[in-house]
Amino acid sequence: MAPCARLDCGDKPRYDGLYPGLAEAQRDTRIGLQAVLTKRDFTIAGLAPQLAYRFERNLSNAAFDDRMTHEIDIRLTKDF
Repeated sequence: MAPCARLDCGDKPRYDGLYPGLAEAQRDTRIGLQAVLTKRDFTIAGLAPQLAYRFERNLSNAAFDDRMTHEIDIRLTKDF
């Protein structure tokens, strides 16, 4: 089993002007985490199974852009 993880964090570019309904410009900060597990010692037609999980949190002072997402992917992969 080959684990891999990645963490991303950063500010989005500042928006110009006022956001509708707010007394200031929109500000966003994005935090992301990705983890991938690959089982290379088990293959199906030469392809190794892989499980990936991705989490993303967008912190925003605008309610419609303040969100959290989770993704799970199951796939087959091959190294060349």
